Amino acid sequence: MTIAGLVIGFAYSVFSKALKKWIAPVGMFLCALSLFFMFAINTSIWIVYAAAAIMGVGINLVSPYMYAYISQITPPRLVPVALSIYMCADNLAKYFGLCILNFGADVFGGGISGQLMTGVVAGLIAAVIVFFVMTKKPKKDQLPTAA
Repeated sequence: MTIAGLVIGFAYSVFSKALKKWIAPVGMFLCALSLFFMFAINTSIWIVYAAAAIMGVGINLVSPYMYAYISQITPPRLVPVALSIYMCADNLAKYFGLCILNFGADVFGGGISGQLMTGVVAGLIAAVIVFFVMTKKPKKDQLPTAA
């Protein structure tokens, strides 16, 4: 995951120019795809490595895009606060994600198949939310103004 993140870090500008506003939904889709590979098609350690690499690519496509997006839509004097709130929410989501995964696994029947269903459902929900939030055009009166 770290090596894939390093490669994406160096090539992020190429991906951001090619994908433009689609970079966040594509990154979320890759994260969901990696969960599918990790839990459903896990027949060897190489599939786990491939899934971790796909997860690294997905996460490292979404994170820089979100920082840039938040910096663009926030008034300049509030950018540090907005980025701090985003980082806090991101870390809390990573922590509580495991709790939600275990709860969802119990709801879907337990075991690996329950975790798979929870991961796929959560990934799809997140991808749809990101798609609609990122592709929505703000009205003129909703655009941020400099103070």
